[in-house]
Amino acid sequence: MKSRLSIALLLVGLVTLQSCKNEKVESTDVVSNAPKIDTAVIPDPEVEMSESPGTQIYSELRKQDIALQAEAVILNSVAEGSSEKAYLIFNEDESKVEVFLPENSKGFIYERKGTEGNYTWTDGLNELIQWKGYVLRTLKQAKPLFAGDLKYQ
Repeated sequence: MKSRLSIALLLVGLVTLQSCKNEKVESTDVVSNAPKIDTAVIPDPEVEMSESPGTQIYSELRKQDIALQAEAVILNSVAEGSSEKAYLIFNEDESKVEVFLPENSKGFIYERKGTEGNYTWTDGLNELIQWKGYVLRTLKQAKPLFAGDLKYQ
Protein backbone atom coordinates (compact mmCIF):
# COMPACT_ATOMS: atom_id res chain seq x y z
CA MET A 1 0.00 0.00 0.00
CA LYS A 2 2.84 2.36 0.90
CA SER A 3 4.62 1.62 -2.36
CA ARG A 4 1.50 2.44 -4.40
CA LEU A 5 1.12 5.72 -2.53
CA SER A 6 4.82 6.53 -3.06
CA ILE A 7 4.58 5.77 -6.78
CA ALA A 8 1.43 7.89 -7.10
CA LEU A 9 3.08 10.83 -5.32
CA LEU A 10 6.17 10.44 -7.48
CA LEU A 11 4.05 10.50 -10.66
CA VAL A 12 2.12 13.58 -9.48
CA GLY A 13 5.44 15.32 -8.72
CA LEU A 14 6.87 14.49 -12.17
CA VAL A 15 3.72 15.67 -13.94
CA THR A 16 3.82 18.91 -11.96
CA LEU A 17 7.47 19.48 -12.80
CA GLN A 18 6.85 18.71 -16.46
CA SER A 19 3.95 21.17 -16.67
CA CYS A 20 6.09 23.90 -15.03
CA LYS A 21 8.89 23.18 -17.49
CA ASN A 22 6.49 23.51 -20.44
CA GLU A 23 5.19 26.84 -19.14
CA LYS A 24 8.72 28.24 -18.95
CA VAL A 25 9.43 27.23 -22.53
CA GLU A 26 6.22 28.91 -23.67
CA SER A 27 7.08 32.16 -21.87
CA THR A 28 10.55 32.13 -23.44
CA ASP A 29 8.93 31.69 -26.85
CA VAL A 30 6.82 34.79 -26.25
CA VAL A 31 9.93 36.84 -25.44
CA SER A 32 11.84 35.50 -28.41
CA ASN A 33 8.92 36.41 -30.70
CA ALA A 34 8.95 40.01 -29.46
CA PRO A 35 10.10 42.58 -32.01
CA LYS A 36 13.83 43.20 -31.90
CA ILE A 37 14.98 46.80 -31.39
CA ASP A 38 17.91 47.80 -33.54
CA THR A 39 19.99 49.91 -31.16
CA ALA A 40 22.20 51.06 -34.04
CA VAL A 41 19.43 53.35 -35.30
CA ILE A 42 18.46 54.88 -31.95
CA PRO A 43 20.03 58.33 -31.74
CA ASP A 44 22.46 58.58 -28.87
CA PRO A 45 23.17 62.10 -27.60
CA GLU A 46 26.61 61.03 -26.44
CA VAL A 47 27.77 59.81 -29.86
CA GLU A 48 29.55 63.11 -30.43
CA MET A 49 31.18 62.78 -27.01
CA SER A 50 32.68 59.41 -27.83
CA GLU A 51 36.02 58.51 -26.31
CA SER A 52 37.31 57.58 -29.75
CA PRO A 53 40.24 59.80 -30.78
CA GLY A 54 38.94 60.07 -34.35
CA THR A 55 35.47 61.33 -33.39
CA GLN A 56 34.74 64.67 -35.03
CA ILE A 57 32.30 67.34 -33.81
CA TYR A 58 31.57 70.77 -35.23
CA SER A 59 33.00 73.69 -33.26
CA GLU A 60 31.06 76.93 -33.68
CA LEU A 61 34.02 78.81 -32.19
CA ARG A 62 36.52 77.46 -34.74
CA LYS A 63 33.97 77.09 -37.58
CA GLN A 64 35.21 73.58 -38.43
CA ASP A 65 35.05 69.96 -37.34
CA ILE A 66 37.46 69.12 -34.54
CA ALA A 67 38.59 65.98 -32.74
CA LEU A 68 37.69 66.62 -29.10
CA GLN A 69 40.04 63.99 -27.69
CA ALA A 70 42.97 65.51 -29.58
CA GLU A 71 42.26 69.23 -29.32
CA ALA A 72 40.28 69.89 -26.15
CA VAL A 73 41.08 70.40 -22.51
CA ILE A 74 39.23 67.56 -20.80
CA LEU A 75 37.34 68.03 -17.54
CA ASN A 76 36.05 65.11 -15.48
CA SER A 77 32.76 65.12 -13.61
CA VAL A 78 33.10 65.78 -9.89
CA ALA A 79 29.97 63.70 -9.15
CA GLU A 80 30.88 60.54 -7.29
CA GLY A 81 30.90 57.49 -9.55
CA SER A 82 30.37 59.50 -12.73
CA SER A 83 32.66 59.04 -15.72
CA GLU A 84 31.18 61.93 -17.72
CA LYS A 85 33.51 64.44 -19.31
CA ALA A 86 33.25 68.02 -20.51
CA TYR A 87 35.52 69.41 -23.22
CA LEU A 88 36.95 72.93 -23.58
CA ILE A 89 38.03 74.51 -26.86
CA PHE A 90 39.61 77.97 -26.55
CA ASN A 91 40.05 80.56 -29.28
CA GLU A 92 43.53 81.99 -30.03
CA ASP A 93 43.61 84.68 -27.31
CA GLU A 94 41.45 82.68 -24.86
CA SER A 95 38.82 85.44 -24.78
CA LYS A 96 36.19 82.78 -25.57
CA VAL A 97 35.82 79.11 -24.78
CA GLU A 98 33.43 76.58 -26.27
CA VAL A 99 32.21 74.09 -23.68
CA PHE A 100 30.94 70.68 -24.80
CA LEU A 101 28.83 68.94 -22.16
CA PRO A 102 27.94 65.23 -22.22
CA GLU A 103 24.19 65.71 -22.61
CA ASN A 104 24.53 68.10 -25.57
CA SER A 105 25.91 67.55 -29.05
CA LYS A 106 26.55 71.28 -29.55
CA GLY A 107 28.99 73.44 -27.66
CA PHE A 108 28.17 76.54 -25.63
CA ILE A 109 30.35 79.61 -26.09
CA TYR A 110 31.41 81.40 -22.91
CA GLU A 111 32.82 84.96 -22.86
CA ARG A 112 35.85 85.86 -20.72
CA LYS A 113 35.40 88.36 -17.90
CA GLY A 114 37.70 89.73 -15.24
CA THR A 115 41.33 90.79 -15.18
CA GLU A 116 44.49 88.89 -16.01
CA GLY A 117 45.16 86.25 -13.41
CA ASN A 118 41.53 86.34 -12.32
CA TYR A 119 39.69 85.39 -15.53
CA THR A 120 36.34 83.64 -15.60
CA TRP A 121 34.32 82.58 -18.63
CA THR A 122 30.53 82.55 -18.41
CA ASP A 123 27.39 81.99 -20.44
CA GLY A 124 25.03 83.38 -17.80
CA LEU A 125 24.20 79.97 -16.28
CA ASN A 126 27.58 78.38 -15.63
CA GLU A 127 31.08 79.70 -15.30
CA LEU A 128 34.53 78.35 -15.96
CA ILE A 129 37.23 79.39 -13.52
CA GLN A 130 40.95 78.73 -13.28
CA TRP A 131 41.72 76.89 -10.07
CA LYS A 132 44.12 73.93 -10.04
CA GLY A 133 43.43 73.73 -13.74
CA TYR A 134 39.84 74.54 -14.69
CA VAL A 135 36.56 74.16 -12.82
CA LEU A 136 33.18 74.38 -14.50
CA ARG A 137 30.56 75.31 -11.93
CA THR A 138 27.05 76.72 -11.65
CA LEU A 139 26.98 80.49 -11.57
CA LYS A 140 24.39 81.03 -8.82
CA GLN A 141 25.43 78.39 -6.27
CA ALA A 142 29.06 78.00 -7.37
CA LYS A 143 28.52 74.21 -7.32
CA PRO A 144 31.38 72.44 -9.15
CA LEU A 145 30.26 70.22 -12.03
CA PHE A 146 33.51 69.33 -13.84
CA ALA A 147 37.19 69.85 -13.04
CA GLY A 148 40.55 69.13 -14.62
CA ASP A 149 43.29 70.54 -16.76
CA LEU A 150 44.59 67.75 -18.89
CA LYS A 151 44.89 67.94 -22.62
CA TYR A 152 45.01 64.68 -24.61
CA GLN A 153 43.87 62.35 -21.81
